[in-house]
Amino acid sequence: MKRTILILGLFVFGAVFFQSCKDDSLTAEEAKAGIDNADKELKSLVMSFEDGDAYATFKKFTDYSKRKIAKETNNEEWMDTLLDKLEEVIDFDQMQSEFENENRFYFDRYLGIYTWDIENKKWNKESSDHIELIFPSEENLDSNDIKFTFSSYSDENIILEGESYWAPVSLHAKIEQNGTLLASIDLNNIDFDTDLFYLYKQIDISLFVNPIKINYFYDNRSPVNFYTSFDISDGVNTVGTVIDLYTLHELSEDFTEQDFKDVS
Repeated sequence: MKRTILILGLFVFGAVFFQSCKDDSLTAEEAKAGIDNADKELKSLVMSFEDGDAYATFKKFTDYSKRKIAKETNNEEWMDTLLDKLEEVIDFDQMQSEFENENRFYFDRYLGIYTWDIENKKWNKESSDHIELIFPSEENLDSNDIKFTFSSYSDENIILEGESYWAPVSLHAKIEQNGTLLASIDLNNIDFDTDLFYLYKQIDISLFVNPIKINYFYDNRSPVNFYTSFDISDGVNTVGTVIDLYTLHELSEDFTEQDFKDVS
């Protein structure tokens, strides 16, 4: 089966480590200071996440689920009602069948704005060019404060080992609470080439979980040049890496560290 860019990434980081070990220009004190500084920034990022709006809201859902399990309540509880009623306006059985039989998600078939009617305990649907769910984050709220927006989606048919797959190449979705962005995913582009050993020509993706943002970019610039960047930030602290890799020849399944020409 074709290897993914994950395997290539492991070799890249191995090569970076190998090159770093040979670098005599960095003193032990400088190396330790760099590691300590990165460690402090990572700890700051974790603290920022735990203090953020997304963590607080998600924790409420988690705590509610724990209480629900502890009480051994029945299926008519608030969260179950939301999900059960949603099945009346979205055909999840059809969606599952499409996944299993066609390996595809038909975004256009589920377009609409789905709003939870708190008083009548049902979902109302309006026509739209995207998918949107509006509902309360807690059982006793008198208004809907959560909005999930799935604004766009596109896919591409690829053939791997004789099997057909519909793989996402772009999508944009987000979750907001009272207008505050809690989380989002922006898959800006995935460019496939199934004739390549490493399958991907480009990946461009951003994730946000308030207040943490993660960016990942990969570009196969030529058969022997691979570029990737990764960073994570809370708006104050940023930790990341940029790698530009050259190989002696186009990669194949039996490549080793000896096949690397240069990495920075």
